[in-house]
Amino acid sequence: FLVTWFAVYPPVFFQLWRVVTYQFLHGNPWHILLNMLGLFFLGPTLERHWGSKRFVIFYLSCGAAGGVFYPLLVALQFLAAGPMIAASGAILGMLAACAILFPHFVVFFIFFPIPIRIAAIALTLFYAFNLLRAGYNAGGDAAHLAGIAAGAIYVFSQSWRDKLKQKMRAGTWQRRAPEQYNLQVELDR
Repeated sequence: FLVTWFAVYPPVFFQLWRVVTYQFLHGNPWHILLNMLGLFFLGPTLERHWGSKRFVIFYLSCGAAGGVFYPLLVALQFLAAGPMIAASGAILGMLAACAILFPHFVVFFIFFPIPIRIAAIALTLFYAFNLLRAGYNAGGDAAHLAGIAAGAIYVFSQSWRDKLKQKMRAGTWQRRAPEQYNLQVELDR
């Protein structure tokens, strides 16, 4: 029932809630365990860095990128259609963001400590190779790559978005300044 209504399934692409809800479904206990370990280890660092609201928006956006990219590849007939579930795209978006913001982090890959930037590059190459050869779980790898790309784009576009917010706030202040001036003149009178 849950997969039928909440998984990303390309033939019903216009049910937009699916790009968020599919992230909360998992196929087996190992899959959810691995994703939640990623959330447990990477999430608090990003949440402290950005704040809770911004982190949740980032997390869901990275996952949603995977939920959009996979049906796009199906529409282009690059991949076969099937239901897609799991939060892996969001988790890998966090991995990319941490690799960019905190490149000296060390993560354990199986039992070996490696720098997070090496892990991010290695996983990106692995997922790209598997996607290009349409290997096992190529749809999931499309979501993984979209999550990585969304995470990187989010971090790299930060200064541009901050400048845009400043301009918008400055514009609001400039519109309010004459009103404030007129109120002050009326009050002084």
